[in-house]
Amino acid sequence: MKLTHEIRDPIHIFIKLSSEERKVLDSPQFQRLRYIHQLALTYLVYPGATHNRFEHSLGTMELASTEELNCHRITVSREISKKEIKLKNR
Repeated sequence: MKLTHEIRDPIHIFIKLSSEERKVLDSPQFQRLRYIHQLALTYLVYPGATHNRFEHSLGTMELASTEELNCHRITVSREISKKEIKLKNR
């Protein structure tokens, strides 16, 4: 997976996207999330509460990608540990 795109984010600093993820992001279905407020009508009472589903989805995607990488690292380290244990027991 080649990371070719970056989006600036106030929480995650930069969100990195592959070309496939960018295609999904540019789709009309995903862009529609820009107009759906995460906190419903709260932004009418609290002007700073302007979060929308689009921003929330980007953050969720970033966290899921980070977690996927962590799971992969754990799996690889466990496989290495199993091989080391087998070598030690010989």
